Amino acid sequence: MKFIVLAYHHINYEKRPDCVSPGNFESHLKILLEKGFKPRHLNEIIASPHDKDLSITFDDGYLDNWVYAFPLLKKYSIKATIFISTGRICLEAPSPRYNLEDVWTKKIKKKELPLIESHFNINTKSFDEKDSKEGFLSWEEIKFMAESGLVDIQSHGASHKMIFASPEITDYNKGQYWWIKGATGGDSRNGIPVYQHRSAIAARKFCDDIKIRNLLAGHVNSRGEMDFFKKNSWKKELDTTLMEFLEGKNLHGVWEPEEEFKERLKYEIDLSRKTIEQKLEKECSIFCYPWGEYETFTVDRLKNAGYRAAATFNSGANNDETSPFSLNRIPVLNWNSKKFVKEISSFS
Repeated sequence: MKFIVLAYHHINYEKRPDCVSPGNFESHLKILLEKGFKPRHLNEIIASPHDKDLSITFDDGYLDNWVYAFPLLKKYSIKATIFISTGRICLEAPSPRYNLEDVWTKKIKKKELPLIESHFNINTKSFDEKDSKEGFLSWEEIKFMAESGLVDIQSHGASHKMIFASPEITDYNKGQYWWIKGATGGDSRNGIPVYQHRSAIAARKFCDDIKIRNLLAGHVNSRGEMDFFKKNSWKKELDTTLMEFLEGKNLHGVWEPEEEFKERLKYEIDLSRKTIEQKLEKECSIFCYPWGEYETFTVDRLKNAGYRAAATFNSGANNDETSPFSLNRIPVLNWNSKKFVKEISSFS
């Protein structure tokens, strides 16, 4: 039995490929119904697949899923699955915020809808000192959608952190990585090294040496901070500075203890599932790999924790031979109607 899974992130007006405008999203929903697809929750399809099955999924649990996506799903009575990271829930909103339905009923004007910040800012703030999660869904909004019967909530882990996974330096920070504080324990100074990195559930953590960070951050700071990066030779200069500093020294960092690695997997995989089940009083049986990254040990941990399936970011359709722990999804971008029809037709 063949079925396809669509992967969305944002439904908003940001000029970014994976930010689908509300207008284009509504056209996608109309097309799916016109083409005879039967949008169902992903767990329903896995349990009992049918012809023309299709699942709409959203990653990360952004506020715009409530503000724009949910009212449109409700308008057309279409089901969807939202994968949330349980450590990235808005606690600043005790009651559901306004959404597009409030505009339709003339309760508010469109300009009064919650401000949707940029993807970069939302994610950066989730790791800053204030630990703000205002750009994500609240538990009240999640519960409201789940109780509607249209939205099913599943796990996207707990933290959505990236970690350093190798002593090999691939870049230097100059404010381009929103996840950098999560990988460094809060350090986002310009000039600090960026090592090979992976999802927190897909690798053992490499703990870099703070002396190297201090050296390079100090070098950049003493030379004008961001003005330093205007030089064409900035990278070569940092490489040389580091190489000269390391000569005759053994400063390369260490690997996290095995027990810490195992505890992190339990936190991301086991605890996120338990949190969803306790908060929503429903089964959480599907996991979505942050950044689509996983290894054999990740799958083993998922099975031990009681999950029955997991979604990847590998593009393609699914059939009887697809492993339930490597479900394919089609990443949806801000496509107009013509492009959307072309993309889904190639998989259906």
